[in-house]
Amino acid sequence: MSTTKQEAREKLRGVQVRLLDLTPMETAATEWAREHIPDRVGPNTTLEAGFKPWGVFTAANGATILVCIEGVGYHATYDEDTTCDLSFYTRKVEPDTTHVSMMPVASRTVTVQELAEVETGDTVDLTEHVRIFGQRLEDNLRSMHRLATDLAYAADRLTSE
Repeated sequence: MSTTKQEAREKLRGVQVRLLDLTPMETAATEWAREHIPDRVGPNTTLEAGFKPWGVFTAANGATILVCIEGVGYHATYDEDTTCDLSFYTRKVEPDTTHVSMMPVASRTVTVQELAEVETGDTVDLTEHVRIFGQRLEDNLRSMHRLATDLAYAADRLTSE
């Protein structure tokens, strides 16, 4: 990474992401899929949330933001009545290879409380959580940072409607 990019990334430090362990949700999704779509999820296939690790942080307007390692798919949750969706992908493990689906096969609606229940207690700076290589991911990081630090931007982008 160039010095200029390193300096720009350093300016974005300070937003703490609370890491999540989605294993219980993945296990439940796998069990559901084996019962409801057995042709897609066999004995050596599990469902997992893509783009791990996932974490949450608090936006400037108080919303809880669910964020993946690419800094995309943020979802605002405001209170116990507001939810967001978490997508699951198949992961098929064979002796010599592993296959992960390109598109999700299931999704689950989660609440702020459910996200809080799977927080690991570990935190990481947003600049370390969101991987960057290329302009799109750098833009994603800046957008996430702005949600966390700019009240007007967060209020405009995150409405509870």
